[in-house]
Amino acid sequence: MSAALSEFQTRLTEWAAQEANRLSAFGKIRSQLSTDMGSSHAEYRTLIRKRLSSCLQNDAAHFDEVAILDLSRPPRIQQYAISISHTEDAGGFLYATAHTEQRLGFDIESLERVRPAIVKRVLSPGEAFDESRIAQHWCAKEAVVKALAHSTGLLPLITEIHISWLDDSRFVANGAWGFAVAIGDFGFSVAVSE
Repeated sequence: MSAALSEFQTRLTEWAAQEANRLSAFGKIRSQLSTDMGSSHAEYRTLIRKRLSSCLQNDAAHFDEVAILDLSRPPRIQQYAISISHTEDAGGFLYATAHTEQRLGFDIESLERVRPAIVKRVLSPGEAFDESRIAQHWCAKEAVVKALAHSTGLLPLITEIHISWLDDSRFVANGAWGFAVAIGDFGFSVAVSE
């Protein structure tokens, strides 16, 4: 596995421990990331779903495996928060039991794909943008969109998401919060809906 993917999983664990009180509505956040689940590999979407299903068989009491493997819709299980992401060179998912309507959003992106001009086009009015954390900003927006869509059932426009940075990695945005980091060749973010 890529060192960056392994480092992100370590950072995710550290972040979850630091935010344990705010994450109390969730069970342990589990993740699986791999270079073979990147979009440059044939059947990567099917592979992601099969691995997710395999992990859930160990953790979830009951779930509809056919629904998890159905590529035409997001994977859903009662009382679970699940989010999938991929870029050319890596992909994966995270999930946790969820005791409320709060949901997770996860994003991974290759640094070479994120350009300042692209991010500037999706900024909300008055949103500050620091080019030194371009990948984190993009991934934060994407993760917030997913978290809010999973919790409300409505897909917000990325231009409506307003990221406000609390420090180098933690942010708040539109009723969600989370963290975003750049590690190696990737940007990563996890967002949690309120």
